[in-house]
Amino acid sequence: ALAQRQHWSGKLSVRIDDEPVRYFSAGFELRGQPNSGEMQLFSPLGSTVALVRWSPGRAWLQTAEQQRDFPDLGSLTRELMGEDIPVQALFDWLQGRPYELAPYQRHADGFEQLGWQVELRRFAGGLLVARRLNPAGAEPLAVLRLALDRP
Repeated sequence: ALAQRQHWSGKLSVRIDDEPVRYFSAGFELRGQPNSGEMQLFSPLGSTVALVRWSPGRAWLQTAEQQRDFPDLGSLTRELMGEDIPVQALFDWLQGRPYELAPYQRHADGFEQLGWQVELRRFAGGLLVARRLNPAGAEPLAVLRLALDRP
């Protein structure tokens, strides 16, 4: 197994092309590993708006108002950001490679995995862009952007 980096920070945004268009954006810090970790989300002024934590079989969301449990990370991110974001895959995606626990297809400028097209064209500059593929036209297309802070 490749050595896992365990900490990233930057800005993330999710745009969902629904009617009307929905948008979520926050500063983030991601720590841990795919099976157990946490993601802290910050407002533009730097205050924590949410803390997302997960471990096998469990995911929970802590906000100023409450803590809530979810059966999995997908349902938590759908509630929080409007789309099922593959947070566990981000540990590999943010290193410019496919998530090791799921099948993928390579493309000229990235790869396709978990229903997302991951574009690495601007990855060297610290930008990862993933587009939600729309197989049946039923789901709104989403675009996830992660702009990493420079180390």
